[in-house]
Amino acid sequence: MTPRLADGELEEIRERNDLVALVSEYTRLKKTGKNYSGLCPFHKEKTPSFVVDSGKQLYHCFGCGEGGDVFSFVMKIESLEFPEAIQRLADRVGYKPKYQQVRAGEGRGAANKEKIYRINQLAKDFYRKSLKETAFGQECLQYLLKRGYTEETIDFFEIGSCTEKWAGFAEYALDKGISLSDLLASGLAIRSEKSSRGFYDQFRHRIIFPITDVMDRVVAFGGRVIDDSLPKYVNSPETPVYQKGKVVYGLSKAKGDMVKQDQALIVEGYTDVMAFHQCGIYNVVASLGTALTIDQIRLIARFTNNIVLVFDSDTAGEKATERGIDLLKEYNGNIALFNQHNINLSAVVLPSGMDPADYMLSHGKEEFSKLLEQARPLIDFTIDSIISRFDLTSAQGKLAAIDRILEFLSTLSSRIVQEEYIKVVAEKLSVEEERLMRELIERNRRARGRISQGRVEQKKQFFPYDRLEREALRLIIHDVGEARKILLNLEEDVFQSGPNKDIFRLLKDGLKGSEEADVSQLLSAIEREELRRLFSSLLFEEREYENEKTCQEVFYMLKELDLKRQISILPRKMEKLSQQGDQEEADRLFEEILRLEGQRRALQEERINQDHLMEGQ
Repeated sequence: MTPRLADGELEEIRERNDLVALVSEYTRLKKTGKNYSGLCPFHKEKTPSFVVDSGKQLYHCFGCGEGGDVFSFVMKIESLEFPEAIQRLADRVGYKPKYQQVRAGEGRGAANKEKIYRINQLAKDFYRKSLKETAFGQECLQYLLKRGYTEETIDFFEIGSCTEKWAGFAEYALDKGISLSDLLASGLAIRSEKSSRGFYDQFRHRIIFPITDVMDRVVAFGGRVIDDSLPKYVNSPETPVYQKGKVVYGLSKAKGDMVKQDQALIVEGYTDVMAFHQCGIYNVVASLGTALTIDQIRLIARFTNNIVLVFDSDTAGEKATERGIDLLKEYNGNIALFNQHNINLSAVVLPSGMDPADYMLSHGKEEFSKLLEQARPLIDFTIDSIISRFDLTSAQGKLAAIDRILEFLSTLSSRIVQEEYIKVVAEKLSVEEERLMRELIERNRRARGRISQGRVEQKKQFFPYDRLEREALRLIIHDVGEARKILLNLEEDVFQSGPNKDIFRLLKDGLKGSEEADVSQLLSAIEREELRRLFSSLLFEEREYENEKTCQEVFYMLKELDLKRQISILPRKMEKLSQQGDQEEADRLFEEILRLEGQRRALQEERINQDHLMEGQ
């Protein structure tokens, strides 16, 4: 049996955490009428657009669209999952939630995470003690000291070591009551037939770097050898608490300074972060050896919209090109995120022959600060990096550079940006601007033509439905009783917009058997950010309606639009079938059109009769 939050406990935690008080811990609120308003804690703004309804205990930002209740606020502001947000809010008010036992398998995910957090903490303490008290630990310590790190820095980042024993930590954990299955699930031990016990330590004979999340919980580890053996680095595998590409090293220590400096520096490795901190630059994190991902950008953007990639010169050209293209592809797939946070990506290269750690420890804060002033926008930086990789004195090299640059520019979604950089490239390479632009337009046409046209057609097709569907959802949310019941009798297939259909389904299921319930409590059940924002905006859009009459009008309009949609697609199908010689199927579709037209006329008559009834009341 596994523990699960007891019935009513979610509401108990919600009621104990006043939303106004909670939000006030992150931004200053001012009472405006029945609500409170302030600057949004999720995006940078000068004019307050963030509103908290103290009565409904809901918030919504009319700038970026974020909205929800106490749970969604904590989930968003602290990057927590729902079970973690529950615990965070319970801890905030000193409340111990009551749990009930459920069948094995239910609630297993949260329980497994808590186990791994505990095992990781146990491992961190073990590795720290090993660094200070074992012979190999002293070797690791001396290695770090010789590289220029101070004991204060080593302690601040809680660096440890794992002994050369095959299963030193694993045996220690088993003695502490940790099961072998949980130990293997944490990634700290690995099965092996070569070992007498059938397993061995993942990080044996290495310096250990604990990796923490934004709440400073240990989620993973990195291990580095101090000799020439391979592999040089070993990292934790993915676990329920750690997904590669969703965590950056050092964020819990850097986030405050990111806000103060309004800038985040991105380096590659653990020791780079340590070196920057030791030299007095604290707004730095590491991408853990990978190109910066959209999830990492989203995480960093909570604290600053200015992101600077720091490259060492030896690999800057290749890395800048590949990472620049990767990041700009991420941009094109997540334009709303970049626009919402006004994210600025730039890059800087360190002098030749030095990685970031060596540079910082030998040159210090002042020299790096001067270098940082030379940081350039990522697009400019990437173009120059591409050019530097080709021999422009030869026709072949120049053509290859042009081809690569055009390939890169074609990944940019903005035509204006493309045109501006074509001018830059034309000047740099002494090539006619018109020639480059013609080639780029042709690439754009091949790559995006069909997709762009499809999007335009889709937008035109669904806009009238979308507006009316939102009106229906608004009425269901804000009207109680008969008016709400009218619209809940709709079939979900009349909703053409996917998000609108999902919200309608949520409302219909959530209000089943209790049409007068408060729908705002359904917000906690929404996991998808897109739907949560939509639902939140609808909760805040109250209007004065002639309730039942308005609901009847929207009900009939939606049903009629759905019938029109079904009818409109059949003639084209009929024509195609006739051309193919399938007259029998074409005749069947004609009968279907007549049937649907009959339904539409009957619906119009029903609507007229209903209007007369309403006027007579």
